[in-house]
Amino acid sequence: MKKNMFGIGIVAVFAMLAGCGGSEEVSNYDVTIPDAITAESTKDIDVTLGNLEENKVVVVVKKGAFEDNQKVQIQTPENIPTQENTILLGTPLDVSAEGKDAVRFDEPTVITMAFDKSQIPEEADESFLRIGYYNGEQWEYIKPDSIDMDAGTMTFQTYHFSTYSPSISEKIKITEQFLHSQALDNVLRENVNNESDYVTQQIIAMTLAKMGIADEKTQQKIFDKVSSAQEYKEIYDLYEKGDVATANQKVALLTGTKIATNVPDSVWKSALGSVVGGADDIAKVSEAAGYAAEGQYKEAAKIIGEQIADKFLITTAGKIAVEVVNGQINNWKNSEVDAAYEAYQNGADGYFWGYNVDKGDFEGIWTQMRGIGRQLELEAVNKENDIRKEAGMPEMTEREIAMVHVRVKQAYKKQFEQRSEKEDEIKKEEAKLKMMFDAFEEKNVFTGGLGPQTLNEKGYTYEQKLEIMHHFGQKIMKDTTRTELTDGNVGVSDTKISTAQIIIAAKKYFSEPDGKKKYEEYIKEEFGVGLYPAIEELKGDLIGDMTITDIEVTDEFKQKVENGEGPEGCDLATLEEMKGKENPMKLTFDPTNATGGYVTMNDGDQMLFSYHDGKIEITITDDDNDMDGKIFIDATKKEDGTIVLGGKMYVDYMEGGVSVKGDVNVQK
Repeated sequence: MKKNMFGIGIVAVFAMLAGCGGSEEVSNYDVTIPDAITAESTKDIDVTLGNLEENKVVVVVKKGAFEDNQKVQIQTPENIPTQENTILLGTPLDVSAEGKDAVRFDEPTVITMAFDKSQIPEEADESFLRIGYYNGEQWEYIKPDSIDMDAGTMTFQTYHFSTYSPSISEKIKITEQFLHSQALDNVLRENVNNESDYVTQQIIAMTLAKMGIADEKTQQKIFDKVSSAQEYKEIYDLYEKGDVATANQKVALLTGTKIATNVPDSVWKSALGSVVGGADDIAKVSEAAGYAAEGQYKEAAKIIGEQIADKFLITTAGKIAVEVVNGQINNWKNSEVDAAYEAYQNGADGYFWGYNVDKGDFEGIWTQMRGIGRQLELEAVNKENDIRKEAGMPEMTEREIAMVHVRVKQAYKKQFEQRSEKEDEIKKEEAKLKMMFDAFEEKNVFTGGLGPQTLNEKGYTYEQKLEIMHHFGQKIMKDTTRTELTDGNVGVSDTKISTAQIIIAAKKYFSEPDGKKKYEEYIKEEFGVGLYPAIEELKGDLIGDMTITDIEVTDEFKQKVENGEGPEGCDLATLEEMKGKENPMKLTFDPTNATGGYVTMNDGDQMLFSYHDGKIEITITDDDNDMDGKIFIDATKKEDGTIVLGGKMYVDYMEGGVSVKGDVNVQK
């Protein structure tokens, strides 16, 4: 174990570091707490130390922060190490506690620090404000949870005590932090490969629960059978490619097969008797049980997969998986999670963020994370319960919550291991991003001048501009299918894009009033790429809705209806009520060549469609219902691979007696 330095005393540590040739120190600030303020933290009440008016700080230690009563003290340090690329905005603070449990604690301490607004440089904005934290070797900078510019205060939470300072970072420091965070996000998001397993486990658990089978061993048995099946490799690949909808459907059917062949008849009968749902559900489940009892497992599986799972569990399970996985990735931007990884990767001596562990000791890290670990577990539980509520499902049971806690720990262990393996890749990604952002800075993208017009007219903070331009950089590389970034100009290349080309594209994209169109034209001209799906990508079902926006009825047709000469069952009042209502729509495309093919609407008759440069035209003909018309749709491909079709429908009925207009929106 590393030596615990926490008991040495913070000021003494600074003195020791200076004596060993450490950083220079500064002390040119107001001493607002010359004598330590002390209080005792208990399990019963929150404890408050200091006040903003006199001490320029308020520290609230939450009840239950420690296992036992602990003395806590705050004081202005005599001096602090110099902060690089950062300006001190007020009085720093030492916070310490006595006892073995003073390293990390179970509830967050909330600290509000005053800062001097007059010291903020003119070119800086609110997003530059930070809380400086000295980790025993160097300063790190935490983004405050909230900032009150009028009062001149910023507030943050911490799960450990140390030395803190109200600070404002220079642009270079903010950019460094941002690039590090985004490099982590980019690399780790690409390497999160457990989504397929998570969705599959959810679908199995929810399907069995709907059937009344809550036995954990049965769930695990079914999952083992599913995950070892030959078809699962194809499903796994679909998740990795981002085709979640198709993958979920295949998981449901495969799940149904394994349930049908691995659940004993006796369990079927008792479980199916307890199914709660609509009459259609009960009939279908009973039908599945009959097939299973006769040994016709394929038919039983089809009913289970399509009728039970496919109705709502696929959507629910998929949303839960995406939310939970995204939450885990986004938490890398949480300074506490990032620090836990650093302690895991390098070991810690009791001073670094309060950790005292050997390198690679995940169990020790997770135990010492304490309150932040529980917060991560709670977030995962809340996300899942919110989606369950939205889907009309009951909240998780105590057993299910306990399973989520186990999964959260397992997920972070896997992510820590993956990040450790990907350190070189993360550094390369960070260097690539730095090349792009250095080019942005050189061309005044963030400050005006040669930068994109609207980016600098909308009052964005510097951090928001960084976010926008990072997103744009990712977008253009995906739109152009380029994988390599180069400095300067490049010739024609199928793999490379230059920073100069990205800047040109950015100026077009962020210009007014038709920037997106200019951007698309530039991408087509410069890279030969159209920002729409290939025709083969349309194949299959696209699901969404059609909303009737207008209905016109000729006077002649109205007269026919009044005279009883109109079509049987025609009610003009009912027609009028249809306006503005959403109707489910499914378009099933079957391309037969490079420019078109057949499409089926809502499982009806086949119709012809043509396709060119992202434009779809569908010809509607239905002699039986005296109907003809057109659908004009624009096809786009989103960054996550989703195909989105949106456009207008124009249909005439009864030789033009009734004309209907509508908006069509479908996707897959």
